[in-house]
Amino acid sequence: METIAASFLILFLFVIGIAIFYLICYWKIFSKAGMPGWAILVPVYNLYVYTKIIKRPSWWLAIYFVPNLISLIISLAINSMPEIIIASVVISFIVYIAVIVIGILDTVKLARVFGKDSGFALGLIFLGFIFVPILAFGTAEYEISNASSGELLD
Repeated sequence: METIAASFLILFLFVIGIAIFYLICYWKIFSKAGMPGWAILVPVYNLYVYTKIIKRPSWWLAIYFVPNLISLIISLAINSMPEIIIASVVISFIVYIAVIVIGILDTVKLARVFGKDSGFALGLIFLGFIFVPILAFGTAEYEISNASSGELLD
């Protein structure tokens, strides 16, 4: 039993270490973009600042909350109409996939505003633990002219 507790403690400390590492990296990225680094610590506000960094309109952050709202509505509907379970699962799945795609597009735009190409964006998406620190502590500089305001795809 002590071995299991020790294993969970080690895992917990490892996860906390990774979280702190990413907080430091994104603090630096926000600061490089001329935004307050502490904003990364404030839930929802950090998404708002992120949308400003990548030149998305303010309402864009609502997209990240749509799946939760839809899930809430569907769960309330299922309680009153259990026959719509399959349709609700399919709808929820589609919405979550859409949000993942939006997140990928935003990551590409983040790379672009720091003067990086699509290859670097792929690195951010698939090897974030390597490319996020490179973006944060490397020589990349924030260039707002690299992003087009409000465009989904550049």
